[in-house]
Amino acid sequence: MDPLLIISAATMQIGARHLDLDLTPFQKKIIKHKYFQIFILFTILYISTKDVFKSVIILIMLYVCLNILFNENHEYNILSNDTEHNLKQMYYETLNNMKN
Repeated sequence: MDPLLIISAATMQIGARHLDLDLTPFQKKIIKHKYFQIFILFTILYISTKDVFKSVIILIMLYVCLNILFNENHEYNILSNDTEHNLKQMYYETLNNMKN
């Protein structure tokens, strides 16, 4: 690996928590905007993959996983409150069956 890459990654990890930015309320509003956050995520993915197509595919996969499959308020979620309740009920029934 490139030593400069290792040094820059370590510097970012150590120094990022000590970085104090004085942002205006408008700048904070822009940073919290949904599309700006998607753009930042895309740039992070593009930097790591160096390929636009792969970055878009990964971004779509993340969107589907986070906003649809793992969102308890979405119609097509896989982790609903009923599922959690059923898993707990199955766990307790299995424990009771093991005791008998």
